[in-house]
Amino acid sequence: MKILQLRFQNLNSLTGEWRIDFTHPAFTSEGIFAITGPTGAGKSTILDALCLALYGRTPRLNRVNKSGNEIMSRQTGNCFAEVTLETEAGRFRCHWAQHRARKKSDGELQAPKHEIVNAETGEVLETKLRNVAEQIETVTGMDFDRFTRSMLLAQGGFAAFLQAEPDARAPILEQITGTELYSQISIRVHERRSEERKALENLQAELKGIQPLNPEEEAGIQAQLDQQTQAAHLLAEDIQNQTQAIAWLEVIAQLHTELNAIEEQARSLDTRLQEFRPHQQRLQLAQLALELEGAYAGLTALRRANEADTNALNACRLDLPKLVAADQEAKSKAETAAAELERTKTSLREAQPVLKQVRALDLRLAEKQQPISAAQRAINLPKEQLTHLLAQQAADQTQLESNRQAAESLQRVINQNSADADLVEKLSEIRVRVDAIRGLNTQQSNHQNEITKAEREASEASNALAKISARRKQTQHSLDEAAALLKHQQETLTQLLAGKSVKDLYGQQSELLRQKEVIVRALEAAASIEQSRPSVRELDERAAELQRTETELKRRLDEESARLSSLQKEHDHLETECSLLQTIQDLTEARHQLEDGRPCPLCGATEHPFAHGQIPRPDQTRLHLLDTRKALKSAADAESALKVRLAQAVKDREQLGISRKQLEANIEQAQQKLDGYREQLGIAAHAAPPYGQWRPVLESMRADNADAREQIGQVLNQAEAAENARADAAKALEKARESAAQVENATLTATHRQTAANQLLERLNQELETLQSKRASDLETLAAMVRTYHVDDLVSTGPDTMLAQLTARRDKWTARQADLADLTKAIGTLEQQLSHRGERIQAIVSELTSKESELKQLQSELAQIREERQAAFGEKEPDREEHQLNLNVVAAEKSWASARDRWTEIQKDLDRLTAKKSDLERTLAERTLHLEQTENGFLQQLREKDFPDETAFRNACLPELERKQLTEAARCLADEQADLESRARATQKRLEEEQAKQLTQEPVENLRQTLEDALARQKALQQDIGAIRQKLDNNNALKRRQAERLQAIEAQTRESGRWDRLHELIGSADGKKFRNFAQGLTFELMIGHANRQLQKMTDRYLLVRDKDQPLELNVMDNYQAGEIRSTKNLSGGESFLVSLSLALGLSQMSSRNVRVDSLFLDEGFGTLDEESLDTALETLAGLQQEGKLIGVISHVGALRERIPTQIQVTPRSGGRSALSGPGCSAGSQRN
Repeated sequence: MKILQLRFQNLNSLTGEWRIDFTHPAFTSEGIFAITGPTGAGKSTILDALCLALYGRTPRLNRVNKSGNEIMSRQTGNCFAEVTLETEAGRFRCHWAQHRARKKSDGELQAPKHEIVNAETGEVLETKLRNVAEQIETVTGMDFDRFTRSMLLAQGGFAAFLQAEPDARAPILEQITGTELYSQISIRVHERRSEERKALENLQAELKGIQPLNPEEEAGIQAQLDQQTQAAHLLAEDIQNQTQAIAWLEVIAQLHTELNAIEEQARSLDTRLQEFRPHQQRLQLAQLALELEGAYAGLTALRRANEADTNALNACRLDLPKLVAADQEAKSKAETAAAELERTKTSLREAQPVLKQVRALDLRLAEKQQPISAAQRAINLPKEQLTHLLAQQAADQTQLESNRQAAESLQRVINQNSADADLVEKLSEIRVRVDAIRGLNTQQSNHQNEITKAEREASEASNALAKISARRKQTQHSLDEAAALLKHQQETLTQLLAGKSVKDLYGQQSELLRQKEVIVRALEAAASIEQSRPSVRELDERAAELQRTETELKRRLDEESARLSSLQKEHDHLETECSLLQTIQDLTEARHQLEDGRPCPLCGATEHPFAHGQIPRPDQTRLHLLDTRKALKSAADAESALKVRLAQAVKDREQLGISRKQLEANIEQAQQKLDGYREQLGIAAHAAPPYGQWRPVLESMRADNADAREQIGQVLNQAEAAENARADAAKALEKARESAAQVENATLTATHRQTAANQLLERLNQELETLQSKRASDLETLAAMVRTYHVDDLVSTGPDTMLAQLTARRDKWTARQADLADLTKAIGTLEQQLSHRGERIQAIVSELTSKESELKQLQSELAQIREERQAAFGEKEPDREEHQLNLNVVAAEKSWASARDRWTEIQKDLDRLTAKKSDLERTLAERTLHLEQTENGFLQQLREKDFPDETAFRNACLPELERKQLTEAARCLADEQADLESRARATQKRLEEEQAKQLTQEPVENLRQTLEDALARQKALQQDIGAIRQKLDNNNALKRRQAERLQAIEAQTRESGRWDRLHELIGSADGKKFRNFAQGLTFELMIGHANRQLQKMTDRYLLVRDKDQPLELNVMDNYQAGEIRSTKNLSGGESFLVSLSLALGLSQMSSRNVRVDSLFLDEGFGTLDEESLDTALETLAGLQQEGKLIGVISHVGALRERIPTQIQVTPRSGGRSALSGPGCSAGSQRN
């Protein structure tokens, strides 16, 4: 097994996601790497992640589940570990993960998830926790214990083994070598033998209860099933014909319904068209009125402005007298507010001396109040303490009397049962003897049961031996016949193949199939070329046409742009002219003031042609401007349309270019594929046809390929049939041989079984007599012990009842002694508390008397000061009174300022109203003349549009929303009329097609009744068929069960005999039989593997076992003439080398049938000197020649110089660490 990649998140100090790629060139080239970092940084966490991903546990944490997870990083809500590994079975990925509720750090732990996936296909192999562990053991060949002994080695275990005493080495050896397995095997063999015997008895009992049908009954039921099945088939055809006819009639009816609905919709549409005609006329008038809407809007604006100014002038004339009266009233209020302000300021100045005197008295009152409050608090606290102490004193006195009475009563009871005091020491001895008697009873019962089983076993073994002898002759005859048949079938197959093998024929067939696939793909490529070339020519023609269209559109766009520019210039000129004419009309009053010869104050001219008439009118210019605007809008729309068409043409031509490049690329790709297929088909380049003429050649090759495949297929079918016959004959021969061997083994087993049963029966009877004698002796000894405690009749009472009674008496004695001691202690404590509390009460009473006298003196002084203040100011507050006086002053100031501001504002309003009245009178005079001229011009436009007057125009105008709604309604009616005509034609055509089918002449009601009757018959017939099939299925199941039980009984008989023989060799109830034998072999084997590794590191020492003490481990010192001495005399470095050799030896022993390509050593190497360190590292690096990748965990600084490839674990703040080195990455980033 080889570790390829490790990925984990939030484990111990390594928070966040980390990835280590062990396929990095740095690992594969060196073969050894170090995981370095300070102690506690998290080096071993990397190995924990590896174990967690594979087995859901770590060497430091036995289990990580919902109950507890000590490896998840603090303040995180989830963690995971994932490893990618490679074995001989393939490449796999194991993923383990666990999270807290809502992935919050304070959430409850959820159950972990574990899965194993095929890394090459992505197939999920298993997701259940227990099954994942089994699947991992299957693909890797290692469970957790074996993995930690062969791939992940902790040197501390072997150091403890070297330093331990021989007697203490057994459990250590069992732990690090896994020899506890041999005890488990021995116990399991013992249990399995009983299970196999029980399983055989169960199978034999099941066989008796299976009774299938006889052949005659089965044949009759099968004939009945065939008859019913034929009838059901005919009935199903009839039902299908009737169903089709009914569906056809329903379609005809549906089409008639649709035609009627369309006609009804057409009539409804005609009605709505008639109703819409008046709206159509309104819409036409509204479109004419829309052309005059601009001129009417200007006229309406002038009228509204004139009306607004008239209303404003009338309002000014009404408001002017009111403002004059308001001005006089505001002046009076301002003078009154000034007088009130002066009065409030005088009141504030007179109150200041009295307020100062009262504040001084209030200060003296506050100074006296503080010591009075302190004195009251000093008195209240002792009073509360005194009340509490008196209550406690009374309660403790009552409790003291009660405890004294209880102690006297309990002492009398103890004296009456003084004999039970010895039970405290003697009861354990009595319990041991009762347990011994109970064990003897159990053993006696078990022996009785085993004697009964042994007697039954002896009888069964004798009967089985008699039956097996008769089977031997029959088995030998079957063996001879099977051998002759196999010889005949082998000769037939050899003749058919004519010197070739089936494998060769399958190889030829595979090659032809591969050639067929190549030919098919080549045909597809040739067809692609033939189809793409005409498309290229067509695209070229379309591109040329688009180029011509684009040139024409550019020419028209230039013309339209020039026309638009000319119209824009004309429009700007007309707008300027209209503006000037309007200005001339607006300066009517100023023109009247001009005199010839005097300069104009605006332009300075001395001639004034428009001063007294001949004013040019803007009507004709405005009409020309409207026409120009329409032409300008039409030209802009035309230019926009041409730009859209030109852009679309350019886009279409570019798209054609892209499509042509794609077709050319497809043709080139298809030609390259054809060249590749030509080489695969073995056609020389000079003999290949042109690309456009490949199809006939490929079609011919495909036909030849099909003929060759058919010929080989026929030969293979014949050879396969012959091979199957030969294989069947071989299986029959093998089965006959197995049967003969089984009969022979069964004979030996039965003979051995009979002898063993008789011997077992004799031994059990002797052991039972010994147990009965031992039990009688132990009962007599126990009876003598308990007579002291007045237990005279032990036989009738029973040991268990007697033990329970004595235990209860012992427990009562112990409890009474404890209660008496507790009462005595409580009495002494209460007496001491009462004495101390009495002294405390006397001290508190004296203190209270002194403090109450001081409080009375302070209260007298306070009363005198309060009388002085009452006389000076009563109960009033000086701050509140002063505040109120200040508020009165502020309010008076605000009132005066408000009245003054109001008077000023009214005066300003009066001035503004007078000026506004003058402006409105002047403006109305000017606008009235302009309005008359505009109305005359608009009436002329109305007559041109055939509107008799302004009222007719307003009636024709429609709101924009209503006009759009009428336009949309007219369009919808036209679309609906076209849609109805189209649907009517399509429905009529479909009706004629359906009527032409003429599936039936029967009415649909008759057909439905007939179909309902047929379906009822079909249902009843299917139920009969189902019942018959169920009966046959049940019978077949019984026959299969009968055959399976016979085979199972035969196999179980062999299996039971095999476990009986194995039990004789290694089986035992306590596991000692096999464990004692295997422990010595395992220790010897481990020493042998360790010595081979030790010789690579040093030629001085050799590990040897002590002959007298099997678990004593010594070393042979070759530098001292082969002297044998204890491993405890080795230095620290020598001990480490020996420990390392033991670890590597165990790794080799534990991976006996599994290739281990990755090895991790969790050892500090801190005890080695430089020479020993070099030796150890050279030995580990030498393992690279065996294909191993070695990882060493250590914080020793010298390793950094000797091992260049390192994964460094660096501590950071907050108890977190980070990884760095080749192949290491955090999240998605790589170093």
